[in-house]
Amino acid sequence: VLGAIVLGRIFALAFMPSIFSKYGVFAFLAFWEGEVNYWGVMFGFLVTMYLDLRKNKESFFAWLDLSIPSFLLGLLIIDLSQFLTGVIYGKETDLPWGIYYETFGVELLNALHPVSLYAFVVHFLIFRWVRKNEKRFKKFPGMLSFRTGIFLFSTDFLLQFLRGDETIYFF
Repeated sequence: VLGAIVLGRIFALAFMPSIFSKYGVFAFLAFWEGEVNYWGVMFGFLVTMYLDLRKNKESFFAWLDLSIPSFLLGLLIIDLSQFLTGVIYGKETDLPWGIYYETFGVELLNALHPVSLYAFVVHFLIFRWVRKNEKRFKKFPGMLSFRTGIFLFSTDFLLQFLRGDETIYFF
């Protein structure tokens, strides 16, 4: 976990180098400026997990397959919290299920796509598929993680086109 947090912070500083000009050498400790980058945390966790499992002569891919349901449950919780707080919102829409946010973080006043709810539904369907097919992939370690990753990346890529918050402008 410590390796994941450290690498996540390094990734955050790499994406926001302006923090260095403000805090200098202590920029690494200024967690209130920026965040701990999600992709850095994932990369750091997987690297430290791989190194530890290699040292203990265990299969990295078998452990990765075991962690997929927990990871998807975490994504479901994140999706709900993003919906309730309005951190991630969609573009304007005229559809009947468009929602209105009355919070400081959302700049748009019209009905918006509930992108985080779309993500929740997609992640829930992927979770159901994983739970249904876990035993089928036991013979092939890593294949469940690979297919789940393909589903996640492809569906989340498509959901990015409906987003209306600042992240879409960055990417």
